[in-house]
Amino acid sequence: MAMTEAQVSKLKDLGLRVTPQRLAILSFLDGNTSHPSAMDIYNHLAGVYPSLSLATVYNTLDALARNGMLRELPISKDQLNYDPDTSEHDHAFCVSCGRIFDVFPEGDQGAPSLPPGSPEGASLVSVQRVYYIECKDCREKRG
Repeated sequence: MAMTEAQVSKLKDLGLRVTPQRLAILSFLDGNTSHPSAMDIYNHLAGVYPSLSLATVYNTLDALARNGMLRELPISKDQLNYDPDTSEHDHAFCVSCGRIFDVFPEGDQGAPSLPPGSPEGASLVSVQRVYYIECKDCREKRG
């Protein structure tokens, strides 16, 4: 996995030591649309980086998420998934196979806003809408 100056800078900006394992995590996430969990990332990289620890994966993901470089997706009760695409979009979660899909709104939806009846003085931090679905592949398997 090739390291880039941008990845090195990103780790330094987060105050993290630049290590091959952390660079591998960033490379794995770059352009990844599978919405991996920490365990998915660990399992994918541990064979290539035997010294990689699950704690390093969690700490790196946590630092990225706290700094707005990664979205945490608390979609299922069993695990957090991560999305390197921090643009405003929704997600669909297949209740049969567990895959997570990006859902991009059509047209200009405008900036998200608090719904009527929200607590007075509250300010919106983020909106994450999840559609629980059965994907086409799972529907076809069921017949």
